[in-house]
Amino acid sequence: MLLEGEIIERQKITAEEKILKARFEKTLIPGLPVDTDHPLLRRKRKPIKGIIDSLVKEALTEKSEFFDAVCDRWSALFPELPAKPIEWVQEKLILAVPNSGQLFFVRSQMAKIRKALKDLPAAPAKWSILFKIQSSAFVEKK
Repeated sequence: MLLEGEIIERQKITAEEKILKARFEKTLIPGLPVDTDHPLLRRKRKPIKGIIDSLVKEALTEKSEFFDAVCDRWSALFPELPAKPIEWVQEKLILAVPNSGQLFFVRSQMAKIRKALKDLPAAPAKWSILFKIQSSAFVEKK
C-alpha cells in the first residue's frame, strides 16, 4: 500500500524487454482478457535458496579492519608460508592449510605469525589463531 506522496521507483526496460513487449502486443485480441502470465513475458527467477544463503552469509560475516589488513599484506609478510587467511570469527583468525603435513610446518611458525600480525593496524589486544585443512582454498581459479 502506498502512502500519500510516496513515489514508486520504476524498473528500466531493456532492449530485449521492448522486443518482447512488442511481440506480446501483437498477440492481443481486442475484447478478450489478457493472459497475465503470458509466456513471452516470463523471466527466469532466482532460486530462493541462493538468495537466502547470500543474505545469511552477509549477515554473519564480521567486518574487521584487522582482517582486511591481514588479507592485504599476507603474501608480503609470509611468502614462504603454505597458509592463507580465510575467516575472522569472534576474535579468531582462521588460516587455511592445504594438508596435515603443511599444518605441522605452519604451527611451528605460529610465534612468528603472531608477532608480525600484532603490529598491523586495528589489531585487537586478544585474539587467537585456528587452522583449517582446506585444500580447495589453494586451487587456482580459472
